[in-house]
Amino acid sequence: MSSEAKALIIVLALAIAALALANLSTKIVQQPFREQQVRTMGGFGTVEAFSTSREQQNFMMNFYGKTLAVTGFATVYAEPDRAYLQLAIETDEPYKNAIEAYGEVILKAQKIINELKNEEGVVSIRTEHANLHPIFDYVGGERVFKGYIASYAFQVEISDLSKAGEIASKAVALGVNKLYGLSFGLSEERMKNVEKEAIGKAVDDAKAKAEELAESLEVKIIGVRNIVLETPTTTPYYPAKYYGVPLVVAEIPPPIPIETGKGIAISATVTVVYEIGEE
Repeated sequence: MSSEAKALIIVLALAIAALALANLSTKIVQQPFREQQVRTMGGFGTVEAFSTSREQQNFMMNFYGKTLAVTGFATVYAEPDRAYLQLAIETDEPYKNAIEAYGEVILKAQKIINELKNEEGVVSIRTEHANLHPIFDYVGGERVFKGYIASYAFQVEISDLSKAGEIASKAVALGVNKLYGLSFGLSEERMKNVEKEAIGKAVDDAKAKAEELAESLEVKIIGVRNIVLETPTTTPYYPAKYYGVPLVVAEIPPPIPIETGKGIAISATVTVVYEIGEE
């Protein structure tokens, strides 16, 4: 036999041996991998990769899970602990000089604010706006300059609601000639407590709905998959508003009666996704 023939036989033998070894490795490695993969994820033993058996369907169900999503709602009405007075001072007549109009309003506003700051129950006073603008009249179809009107608006925050009416009356007596409105609200700490209460009731509502649905569907709730909380909303209470109503008084008027009604409405919405299983 020639040396070339011997070399060819050796090459063929090596190729056959390599194929046999590769086939043996596949049997040793791949089969246990499938068994380990299925045991880890589903616990149902050996299942072919593309099987449509009942065991694999159960495995897929357990792997992805079944869920039930419900949304809970709740509204809590809280007694307000803050009152807000929107007040303003405006020149009675137009001034020919802008500085005079502006000066009168600012000096009067400073005096009123200093007095109100000393009133029991006043938490803070905040400037809303200060305006100075010309006004005109029309005579014979022509626009005629009349002068300048100045105004200063501010808000008074009151913690003692029983004093709100008295404070409003005193402000008018001091020179406030426009009452834009009275509204009620909640302090920051009170707001947090009420929001917490509303969220808790919304979660209870979602849980009750989920339990009712689970009973109807003959399944049981296993746990919570996800929770989505929307930002709680507040509906403030405005008992009255007087848009720019001029006030003319010669003495301290009687206190404004204060009624808070149902209070401040705080609403919460929460969506809960529950994991469910067979009973």
